[in-house]
Amino acid sequence: EIYQKLKSADIIILGFPVYHYAISGVLKNLLDICGEALTGKRVGVIISALLPDCQMASKHFFESFEKKYSIEAIQEVPYILNWDFQSWKLGLLGKGKLQKLVKIL
Repeated sequence: EIYQKLKSADIIILGFPVYHYAISGVLKNLLDICGEALTGKRVGVIISALLPDCQMASKHFFESFEKKYSIEAIQEVPYILNWDFQSWKLGLLGKGKLQKLVKIL
């Protein structure tokens, strides 16, 4: 079901946390299984991380996907921090980061 949704999408935005400068095993498994559905897609990434440097984890990972599946990965990776949330919901600052990514895509 997820494979078909990815395959039918024109643009994909992946949001995920980065732990210890690495993407989660669950996301890695999903992309290993469904990565082919990304072929030829524009893919944007927004991460939740402690520091801006954590975006390097996603950048290095997606560089391999760009080559393997001919995706166009948007390299400007916004990151969301604890203070981007208010009452467990994305606040204005976080929404602004996501809207900026959408405009780039």
